[in-house]
Amino acid sequence: MCQSLIEYNSSLDNKEVRIREFNRNEINKIDVGAMSGIGYIIRKGTGMTIGIKYYYGFIDVVKNIKGTNNSSLFIKVNIPIGRGKSENKTVN
Repeated sequence: MCQSLIEYNSSLDNKEVRIREFNRNEINKIDVGAMSGIGYIIRKGTGMTIGIKYYYGFIDVVKNIKGTNNSSLFIKVNIPIGRGKSENKTVN
């Protein structure tokens, strides 16, 4: 069973404090959002590309707290491995 845990650690006046709170019922389990991106072909014919993508979630991660939505920025580089000009092979 998956549970969400929030843990607070503090040290004040030589006293260590740790508070653990399980908040499974306060977390949205499903996220819905939109993603957009742009890419550039570095060398034509080789398949090498670079790009950037951005994701914005529409649903708050924590229920009843506005502004807790997910957002991510991805930078990507595609390098083809094993790609090359294939030789014409004859089958007898």
